[in-house]
Amino acid sequence: MSRSTRGVHPLGPLPGMLVLLTPLSQLGYIPVSVALGHQLGADLMTVGISIGIYNAASALATLVFGPLFDLIPARKVLPWAVTVNVVVSLTLIVVPNVAVLLTGRILTGVTTSVLLLCASIIVADAHNADPKRRDRAFSNLQTFNSLGAATGLALGATAAGIGAPSLYFGVVAAYGIGVLCLTPVLVNRMPSGPGHAASDEQVPHFAVRLRALIREVGLTARSQSTLCLLIAAAGVGWIIQSGHYGVSLLLNETDPAITQRIGLAILIPVGVFLGSSVNQLSLTRYTATELLGRIYWLLPLACIAYAVAVGSGFLIAEIAALIVLGILTGMLMPLSPAVMVSWYPAIRSSAAAAESIAKAIGATLSPIVLGAFAAQWDLAGSLLAVAIVALVGAAATRGFARRPAVV
Repeated sequence: MSRSTRGVHPLGPLPGMLVLLTPLSQLGYIPVSVALGHQLGADLMTVGISIGIYNAASALATLVFGPLFDLIPARKVLPWAVTVNVVVSLTLIVVPNVAVLLTGRILTGVTTSVLLLCASIIVADAHNADPKRRDRAFSNLQTFNSLGAATGLALGATAAGIGAPSLYFGVVAAYGIGVLCLTPVLVNRMPSGPGHAASDEQVPHFAVRLRALIREVGLTARSQSTLCLLIAAAGVGWIIQSGHYGVSLLLNETDPAITQRIGLAILIPVGVFLGSSVNQLSLTRYTATELLGRIYWLLPLACIAYAVAVGSGFLIAEIAALIVLGILTGMLMPLSPAVMVSWYPAIRSSAAAAESIAKAIGATLSPIVLGAFAAQWDLAGSLLAVAIVALVGAAATRGFARRPAVV
């Protein structure tokens, strides 16, 4: 039986395990970043850059590998990406200076972007004939993402609390080694996607596929609906990263006990887990496009509540605001890639890459801007500005109420 004709669930949790490594590397670093910055003598702006540069590198890598995976099988790149990620994580166990840290964050961003793309491609190909199942599978990937985020943030908060950032990098490397051991199984079971048939005789010439890809990407880029969807995705990336970095700054200001530090650090991922679980039920009634438009309008209110709770210093209000913010972003994050892939199945990797790049742009800018604002004003006032970004994203959802013509 060829890879393209295997059962609907040929891979089990393996795609989710790839996704889990991304929040471990990305979000788990945020609680460690401030403590590590202090050790290296870096200011808050530099710490923000060390967070944002990961997302910039991820966006650039996605820009390259997204279209590439529409032309060549992702299985040829996946083992190398996991290997490099492990090597970099091992190297960062000891960080001698800011230059090494920034270089490591760039390489980590590149490799995890490849892993995230591969997971999206696997889900899109495995459920290509069943849109409802595909949408729920994307939400299932978000469940793994939230588990990785909770684990990474708890680990990062613990490492920061005891003043041992090396603990965080060591655990990330250990998990990467585990994924590396499972990579041969994953590669062997990856379904073949469009243009990657099991037999070489069935595959169109590379130049033919390249011309078709350029034509379809060009048509996609001119779609107003697609542009609005990407703006909305960028807003989600901005808000979730601002939420996490805001918690990190809050913990640095208040310096709570380590149990409270860990508890606050994982509240957003707990909410994200709940949100992705709600999606599993909601997508049986609504399409991903309908649900995205309905939920996004609640996000500005959640951002305002987050800012007010931080300004009040009332712990119960902070806990409630963080969980609600997590639930809403947990519902939104898997919806935009599901919508993009459903609109453009023939270029599913390029479509997923465009959505991921949009999120990465928002996530790259948000910690830098929030760090600069927090240095000049108070944290609560800086978080109020995040609500404006959420409002722009919500307004953008009005622009893709009608599905674009499929290329």
